[in-house]
Parts: sequence; C-alpha cells; structure tokens
Amino acid sequence: MDLRNTLVFRNNRWLPFIGVAVTLFLCLSIYFIYSSYAKESIAEQHRKSLKQLTDKTLLTLEESFATSRNKVQFLHSTPPVSGIGRAFLHDGVDPYDDTTLQQWNKRLQIIFAAFIETNPEIRQIRYITHNNGGKELVRVERRNGQVVITPEELLQQKGQTDYYQEIEKLHPNESYLSDISLNREYGVIENPIWPTYRVAKPIFDENYKFFGFVIINVDATQLLSNLQQQFQYSAFELYILNTEGFFISAAKPSLNFGFDLDKPDATWQQISGNSAIPQYDQILALKFLQQDYWMVGSKALLSTRGNRYLNLVGALSSQQVEVIWHHQRSAVIALMVVIFLIFNILIFVYQKYLNKFLSLYDKQSRYEAIVAGSSDAIINVDKSGTILSWNDSAAYFFDLRENQAQVRKISNIVFSHETNALDTDVLTSVIEQKKPQVFEVEGISNAGEKRILSISLSPVISQSTVIAPSVAALIRDITASRMNEIKIQSMNQSLELQVAERTQELKHATELAIAANQSKSAFVANISHEIRTPLNGIAGMMELLQREDLSDKQLNYLKMAKSSVSTLTVLINDLLDLSKIESGKLDIELVQFNLIETMSSVINSMALRCDEKGLELLFDWTQIQHEELISDAYRIKQVLVNLIGNAIKFTAQGQIVVSAKTYAAAQEQIWLEVVITDTGIGLTPEQQAKLFRPFTQAHANIAKNFGGTGLGLSISQQLVQLLGGEITIHSVVEQGSTFTFTVCTERIKIEEPKFRVPLFLGRKIYIVSDKVKSAEILLRQFQLWQAEVHLFDNHEDLKENLNGTLADLILIDEELADKTLCSWLQSNLISEKTKLIIMERAIAKNSSTINDTHCGYISKPILPEQLLYTYNKLTETRVHPNNVERRDDFPLLSRQYRVLIVDDNEINRVVSSALLEQMPLELVVAENGQIALDLLQDTEHRKFDLILMDCQMPILDGFEATKLIRRGFVGKHYQDVIIIAMTAGAMSGDKDACIQAGMDDFIAKPIDPGAFINKVLAWLEKSKAYD
Repeated sequence: MDLRNTLVFRNNRWLPFIGVAVTLFLCLSIYFIYSSYAKESIAEQHRKSLKQLTDKTLLTLEESFATSRNKVQFLHSTPPVSGIGRAFLHDGVDPYDDTTLQQWNKRLQIIFAAFIETNPEIRQIRYITHNNGGKELVRVERRNGQVVITPEELLQQKGQTDYYQEIEKLHPNESYLSDISLNREYGVIENPIWPTYRVAKPIFDENYKFFGFVIINVDATQLLSNLQQQFQYSAFELYILNTEGFFISAAKPSLNFGFDLDKPDATWQQISGNSAIPQYDQILALKFLQQDYWMVGSKALLSTRGNRYLNLVGALSSQQVEVIWHHQRSAVIALMVVIFLIFNILIFVYQKYLNKFLSLYDKQSRYEAIVAGSSDAIINVDKSGTILSWNDSAAYFFDLRENQAQVRKISNIVFSHETNALDTDVLTSVIEQKKPQVFEVEGISNAGEKRILSISLSPVISQSTVIAPSVAALIRDITASRMNEIKIQSMNQSLELQVAERTQELKHATELAIAANQSKSAFVANISHEIRTPLNGIAGMMELLQREDLSDKQLNYLKMAKSSVSTLTVLINDLLDLSKIESGKLDIELVQFNLIETMSSVINSMALRCDEKGLELLFDWTQIQHEELISDAYRIKQVLVNLIGNAIKFTAQGQIVVSAKTYAAAQEQIWLEVVITDTGIGLTPEQQAKLFRPFTQAHANIAKNFGGTGLGLSISQQLVQLLGGEITIHSVVEQGSTFTFTVCTERIKIEEPKFRVPLFLGRKIYIVSDKVKSAEILLRQFQLWQAEVHLFDNHEDLKENLNGTLADLILIDEELADKTLCSWLQSNLISEKTKLIIMERAIAKNSSTINDTHCGYISKPILPEQLLYTYNKLTETRVHPNNVERRDDFPLLSRQYRVLIVDDNEINRVVSSALLEQMPLELVVAENGQIALDLLQDTEHRKFDLILMDCQMPILDGFEATKLIRRGFVGKHYQDVIIIAMTAGAMSGDKDACIQAGMDDFIAKPIDPGAFINKVLAWLEKSKAYD
C-alpha cells in the first residue's frame, strides 16, 4: 500500500491550518466571556478595598493621637510639673521637699530634653504658666537635628493664642488636641514648612485653680506621608480635610494647607463643585479634579468643645480602574496567546513527526532504488552465510536470479576455492565487532578468466530486536583497476628517477645563483669603495678650489662642475641603494630627530635648483603636531630629495609646495604624512602604473628631454615601505602631480617643541605679497606663533590700511619692494619698533634696496629657522630661549689639538688636511695603519687627541690598526683615544663593522665638508674628558 495515497496523508498539509483556526476560535471565545463581567468585578473589588483601607487609616490616625495624649500625660505626671506649681505659691520654694523653683526648672529641662531625644516625632515641649500673661517657663525643642533648651530671654508670651484660651477652659481630666497646621514661630510660618499638631494637659494648683499646662508639638510629616504611601501602593488616593474643608493632606501636594499658605480656593467645596464631603462609610460617585471618582469618608474627632474633627476621604479614580482593567486584560490576552502558541506548537510537532515519517518512507524507497540500480553486487546474508536478498547487479554478475540464490550460501557462489574468506567465523566477527571488513579475492571465473573481486562486509543491525542482525556484502570487480595500478607503479618509478635528476640539477643551479649573488655583493662593495674614493677627491678638491680667489667665469665653471659631481653622487647612491635593497642588506637606523629642521635642510638645499628654473618652492609645516620623532632621518631626507628633485625636473613654471603633517596612531606611534605638489607636465593613468618600476620612465621621450635613470621613484617607494608606510600619486596631464608618502615613526616620551610655541605672542605682523599660496602659508605660520597678522596684495593697500599704526615686523616680496616704497617705509614706518624683512630669490639680483639697521633680507623659501634668525639679528633679542642659533665662525677651542689623518690615498689626505687647516689644529698624516702605529708609539709625550682612520689600506688596514690600539699595543694612554672611521664603503654593515672594531664614529665618503668639520669639532670637545 502506498502511504502517500491514503486519506490521512493526503490531507495532512491542511492539519496545521485547521488547528490554528480552532485554537483561535476557543481563545477569542474565552476572552469575550471574561471581558463581559470582569471590569465591573474589578471596580467592585477595589471599592471594598478602598473602604477597608479608609477604615484602617482612621484607626491609625486615632492611635497616633492617643499615643500623643499618653506622652503628654506622662510628662504631666513628672514631679517637676507639680513641684513648680507649689514653689510658685510659696515664694519660690517647694514646701514638700524644700526644692527651689530654679532646681525644678532645671530638672524639667533635663526631662524634656531626654524625652525629645527618645521621641523623634516630637519637635517641641513647653511648660506654660498662667502667671506673667501665659509666658513660657520651660521650652525644649529639636532644631537642625539637635535638642536645644531655649534660654530665658527667648521665651515667648502665648497668652493671646487660640490654643492657650481653649486649654484654659479645660477641666482637670481633659486634654487638648489641636488641628493639624503648619508650625509658626513668632507668628511666622517656619521655613522649611512642616505640619504639626499640639497636644496639651492642663495643670491646676493645690486650690484647683488653673496654673498652666504642658504642651507638645508633634511633627506630622511622617504620619501623613505614611498614610499617603499606603493609599498610593494600593492605587488609591487619600484626602484629609479639617473642619472648614481645607486640605491637610492630599494626593496633589499643591492643595495642602491652603488656610496657612493663603490659598482660599484650595477647599473641598471649590474643587468638588460644592459636593458634600462623603461621611459615615458611604461610597459615592463624585466629580473631583475634572475626573470621575468613587469616594468613601469617615471622621476623626479632635475636640467636642469646638466640634473640631478631621475628614478622611478615600478616593478611587475611574481612570485608575481603567488602567487596572487594561493590565488584567493584557494578562488575559498574554495567557490566550500562550495557550494559542502551545496548541499550535503541539500541532506543528505532530506535523513534523508526520513529515519525518513520510521522509523516512521516501528515504527507504530511495535506498531500495539505489541498491537495485547499483552497478556493484549487493548481497544481504545472515550469520551462517545464507543469502537473504541481492540486487539486479548481483543477479547479472553471478548469472542467478534472486529466488535461485536465496537457497544457497555466499561461499558457494564466490570462488569456491576461496570460501574461507566468507565463512561463518568471518561473518560472525563482522556482526559482533560492528566494524566493516574489506578484502580482495582473486580467482578464476566460470568462463575461465582471471578475476579480482573487492568484497566489503558491513554489519546490518536493526534497532528492533525482532529482526536478527545480518551482513551486507558489496562485491565489485576490480580486475581492470588492478591492472592499471601495476602500469601506474611502473610509470611512477620512471618519474621518480627523472625527478631525482631534475632536483640535482636545480640544487646545482641554486648553488651557482648563491655564489653569483655573493660575487655580486662583493663586487658592489668593492666598486662602491673604488668609485667613492676618487669621487671624494674630486669633490674635496672643488671645495678647496672654491675657497681661492676666482673670477666670476671660473666660479661659474666650478659651480657647474660641483653640480655634475652632485648628480653623479646621487646616481651612484641610487645604484648602490638599489643593489642593497635587492640583496636585503639595506639597514634602517632609528634615531631621534627634529622633523621641521630635517625637512628645512632638504628644502634649503633644493632652493637653488628651483630658483634657477624660476620656480617657487614653498614649505608648509603648520600641521606638524610632533616635532621630535624617532625614525631614519637620512632615508626620509633621501625620499624628500628624490621627490622634490623629480618635481623640479618636470615642472617648467609655477610652484612646488611641500607640506607635512603628523597625527597620533597607536599609543607609541606617530604617522608622518608628506605631500609634494607641483604644476608640472602631469601623467596619464597608464604612465602612473609603471612609474615605480626600476630603470623605467613614464615614456621614452623623458630620458631625452629631462634626463634621469628612472631609479629615484623606485628606490623611494622601497624606502618608504621599509619605514612602514606607502607612497601614492595623483596626477592630471598638463596640470601637475601630487606625491604623498607616509612613514610610521615612534613617539618620544617628553617633547620640548622648538617651533610650535608662541614665539611672536602679541606682535603685529604685516605681510605684503601678491603670491596667494606663499602668503597663506606665512599667515598660518605667524598665527601658530600667536601673532596678529595682516595680509596686503600690494603696497597701495598697505598704505591705505595702516591708519598710523606701527607693526613689529613687515615682510615684503622683493618684486613689490621698489625704491619708492622702500623710501616711504624708511621714512614713515621703519624704526626701533618696526623691522622690515625683504623676501628675495635664492639667487638675489638686488639686495641693496634699503641700507638700514632695521632692514634685513631673507632668501626664499621662507624657512622657520632662517626667519627667526633674521628677526633676532634685527632686534638683537631672542624670540625664544630654546630656539636655534646660527654660528658662522668656528668655536673657540679650549686649546690646540693634534689630529692624525690615516689614509692610503694622497688626494684624500690632502682634502682632509685642507678642510681642517683653517682651525687651530696640528695635523699629521700617515699612509697606512702600520705607519700610524709607529707614529703613535713615538709620540708618548705629545699625544694625539683624535685619529681619522681610513678602513681599506694596504699593509695594515684601519680595522686591524684600531683593534691593536684598543688592546694597548701603542700604550695604555692611547686605548681610549677618539677614532673616527673615514670609508668609501656603502654596503649594509660597514658602519657596524667600524663600531665593532672599536671606532667611535663613522664618516662616509665623499665627505660633506660641513658635516665633516662639525663632527671633528664635536669629538675634539669631548676629548677634554681624556685630559
């Protein structure tokens, strides 16, 4: 029977929808039945609760009044109360025990103070006598949390008060209970306000005449608050009214004590529309505060003499009933939803079970189809090996129908001579261990052919204990695959021999490549030394030649020669850096440096090239937030030189702007971002794609028109990547290019900025320039220095806007500084206060427009260090004590020093000596390390202070000579002598090798004269420590 065609299974898809509909109908029916009577039931239940709570509140109020009467009675019965009366009748002495009036007063004060201390709701206890017009005799009160006994001079007359006159009329057994009102002192309501009621007991003398009374003031704040809270917790409202209908305590506090606070409209009659106050346990429906209420009332009697009482009214808002009804209705709806969900979950669970049953049926049918259609023979056998069933493939494989095979054993069908592989023990083991077994059987088929069969035995164990466990045998003919495996093994053996031979060839090729790379590194190191040595001689000789008295024509030739040497040096450095990067030997040296000073030095060195082409070079440093950084300053300068030089090369007119900014990244990291923008030829996207490849330029005409090798940008990109950043380009053809590179640097712990301080605080600055970008940068720079800055496009604007005010400094472009303007400035503005700085080109054509001590000149680009130096020179003051100084002369050495120059190259010795000859030094030269050692041994009494040591020399090189000196070979007095390496080596590790050999510092060739002299001077000053 097909289960899917039965009625139950055909209609099962409608079962969830029917269940949902029935459940929804039942839930809605229950809800409507409940709603029909629930609201009225809630109202009736709460009206009963309101009456019970009102009765309970009346009882609580009466108990509180009774407690207060008992406390007054206790105080009335104390001995001093009656003793004072007796003392008054007998001239101030109590005849009962000779106690004086003062003693009774003192004792009564102590009793009152102790009683207030133990009864926090009592704010005041007084003993008032009939004598002296009803003046207080004893008064103790609680003030600011402290119990205070009122001195005699502050006691008050109370004879005219209402409560005094009422108490005076009482009989001995009567007591007095006042209305609840706000407490007054000296006739004024005390602030902050607090409600009180008074309880008193009259005192009579021996002749039964009225003598006075004991009265307490009870703080009703807590009592009224507790009563209100009881009602608020029950969603009710409480209103307490006095005899006149004024509110003592209301759910709306603004209604309270209208009779004391001058609110004549805050009465029951005004608010309820003259409705009667509910009394005698009646529950009335009233309109109150613009809402419908159910109210029940009762009375608390205060005094029968004046018919004073308090009305207690409990109120239930119809709106509150609606809220309670809504809450309960929501709870009922939630319950109905839960019931609805539970029933539907049950329905869906049943539906899921039904679907699972159908799915199982589908799977079983599918499995049967899979088994029947399988190309492998699948046979089910019992523990004894008897065939229970098999598929169509088994019937084809063994040429037997299923009914024929079911009377036979599997061991009789599969290769009879291999029956041991399928005997009873094997089948029993598969069932008991519940693990499949796979094996192969080889034999001869009925047709006489050799066949190999793969037999997989798997246990078939049903969850039902009725069905006995059996074994499923999966039989596959693998004869063809086995023959193919034999062929593949034979081919693999042949391939392994070929792979071994190829591996040996690759190993040999790798060894050759390593050897070639080592040879290349050695060649680069050697060629670096060999090229830099003569280059150092050429550069040094030209430096010395420049010091001679040359004609303008000769100076021009020398200038072109120096430019060529500089270009050659850059080219050699680029080639060497590329080689070091490719071999992984380029080191990054992290040192602390001042970013603004470093960038200023690069821009200053590039200014002449810009000016020669008529370009304007600008430096915007105002967004640098961190001056002192830790990174490789030399590599950053190298990238800047490449990018600025590239911009100069491809810009024919306009300007080049270098801007920098820093911002914090992680806790100890600072990101540096530098942007170089030019107005050059620009690049297409295709040209930009190949821009950073070594030896590649944007197009073929660049080398012909502009020159260059195509290495600068490639090296710059790799340097920036080594510094943890990246370099990008944005370019538009015929509009210009913008190169941006970032570097990740380290933050120093304590930074003392040199330039980001208010150097021109309060000074007035005038800038006269028609160059918009240059003027904007100067404006931001002076604003950063907190100066008052004014910009003028031309000198006419300057004259029109001065208004007689003087500036501290005027900066003016040389193009605008004609003789007429300068004469006018000199006669009108330039003075002891006002200084003038003319901004001129790097190649100044006319620097004598004004000859005045208050006028100075500065070369463009305007760098912060140069600007401060020029201003300091004019004012003969310093704008900042920590700012930079400029030193044109050599420092005055403390004595004459002896310096030994060791170099095998005569030209290098001459250059080094000539660069140092202008200083008060005694110079001695040596051709190699051995000669240097001999000189040191012969100069024990005239000691050398510093040694300049070449590294690569014949006979004895600089490394070995240094090691021998440090070991004391030439005497202990030379073990600590200062040794500075001078080497043309440029490979990674050259400086480390010098330091490890014992040298103190390192100077690379070709020598930079300025750096060389400064380093020698610095170490000579340090040599004082060795004297």
